[in-house]
Amino acid sequence: MSDQRDTGRTSLRSAALLALAGVLTAAATSCGPSGADGVDGPGRAVESVRPVQPPPSTKERQARVRYGVPDDIVPMLFPATGAETRQTQGLDGFLDLARYVGARACAPGEESAGAVDGPPPMFVRRFAVPDLAYVAAHGFTSPEIPSPAGPGPSASPVAASGPAPCAPGGAGADASAVGKGFAELRAEWWRALARLDDDPEVRRAYGEAGACLAPGAGGVAGEDDFFSRVDARLHALDGAGREAERAREDRRLGALYARCMGPVEAVRERLRTRHRRSFLLRHADRLAVLRRTLPRDIARLESRYGIRFGSPLP
Repeated sequence: MSDQRDTGRTSLRSAALLALAGVLTAAATSCGPSGADGVDGPGRAVESVRPVQPPPSTKERQARVRYGVPDDIVPMLFPATGAETRQTQGLDGFLDLARYVGARACAPGEESAGAVDGPPPMFVRRFAVPDLAYVAAHGFTSPEIPSPAGPGPSASPVAASGPAPCAPGGAGADASAVGKGFAELRAEWWRALARLDDDPEVRRAYGEAGACLAPGAGGVAGEDDFFSRVDARLHALDGAGREAERAREDRRLGALYARCMGPVEAVRERLRTRHRRSFLLRHADRLAVLRRTLPRDIARLESRYGIRFGSPLP
């Protein structure tokens, strides 16, 4: 992790993560990585890591999933720990999957294959709140969301409202509308988390993490340099016949990152959890609305598209 914690660190880190995302992303999907979040969309492009163009879907590439909508929507929207981001990934992936299934249903036949060209939806992780247990086990490559996602809706059918799936602008537009409903508030949460990185205790932990990363990643200078090295190393291992070697290196680098970032996350998780209490109090009215509407909207999309809400398992 970068030991340079000045005001330019955030932009440097964002640039490094964006470069890494560029190598690990072969092409944008028709759904995009929850781009319908509007305000939230650009931040996810920087703070996410997506895989290279995958081979045809296989069960080996698909994530292990826990199905069912969480009782509490807070971790889905405002994660404070890496484990909680699995629910955040679940929400974003669910909306991506609804758009993907909707686009396929509305674009049958080879003549419209371009409408759904690209890899299937992924569980996309945010390194603003890294899930170190998952990264340690699997590396930086995101797995596919199983589709069809489970045996059926996890809630009773709900009468659909909003654009019909195949109406003009309606192929997944209902899923996009759900994302827009929480995008502004969640973007505010991500900005609040970025400010916590300036805490002196976090700065000290980052410095120690940079020293930890260096020996195992070719003498990198810190987190920014580390992600650039991951970028270059995994790109060099792309290609037919090198999948196993690439997967091993991905896991090795992920395990190194998780080990070195552990002390940083121990500090940041405590600060995030404390800050979240005041954040939720400030936005209690808006949160109350989302508590009523979001589970209902998820159930509606499950019923409409025949999919289920699920979160990745480590």
